[in-house]
Amino acid sequence: MSLFKLLRAKMKKRDNFSLLVVIGVALLSAILFGVFLLLTQRTKNENTFVNSRLNPNKVSAYLPDAGIQANIINQSNKTTVSLERGSSSLSFAVPISNATTQNEDTVLKYTADNNLIELEYTLLKNGIKEDIILNQTPLTNTFESDLVLKNLYPAQTDDNQFVF
Repeated sequence: MSLFKLLRAKMKKRDNFSLLVVIGVALLSAILFGVFLLLTQRTKNENTFVNSRLNPNKVSAYLPDAGIQANIINQSNKTTVSLERGSSSLSFAVPISNATTQNEDTVLKYTADNNLIELEYTLLKNGIKEDIILNQTPLTNTFESDLVLKNLYPAQTDDNQFVF
């Protein structure tokens, strides 16, 4: 018997306790289904940027080959990027105001409201590549940002790249 038919039958009999039990079971089923969707979302965002269902300004990606979880949050005055692998994490904020977002699965673009600066994040097998694109000569050539490291230490490679 379907839940709807059972509910209608209980309403006809005016059995309040049974009606509450049926409603409770229906609500519990809906909650469990919602939890299932949230838990399975992680597998859906592997190797692609996925918009968050809970925060419209947040985009996430999981790179299974590198074991990296990436989260990028666009706020009114900055865009915050955080990368996590195991117990280590790195986060930084790029001062870009009122950016619009364009999500192309493996490439995520933020364009500043004045169209001077674009941030482009490209998913790679071993991490994320960041490109800062200057469409016009900016008013300043310095961009300050806080870099927060947890259980990470910077190192410079032979070709002058910084890795953590």
